[in-house]
Amino acid sequence: MESGVVTVFIKSDRDVKKLPGIGDIVRQTGRRGLFEVLHIDEQRGTVDLRQRTGLGEVEHNVPFTHIYAISSRTAQAIHEFLVS
Repeated sequence: MESGVVTVFIKSDRDVKKLPGIGDIVRQTGRRGLFEVLHIDEQRGTVDLRQRTGLGEVEHNVPFTHIYAISSRTAQAIHEFLVS
């Protein structure tokens, strides 16, 4: 039996431009993958993010203008797909 190839498209045009909370899952402009919000600095207008895949690298001082919140439903669907 041969293994199959699965292609999944996640429609991202419904991303929301809003300030997320700590622990929320976001996307970053110009980057692939999902990121978790670790810290928010409202005075500087930045967040610290941890990549949800790979080595889980942390990025510091990412401007608010470079992140997009995604709905918890979309984040859950992506998580379930990656786990399966």
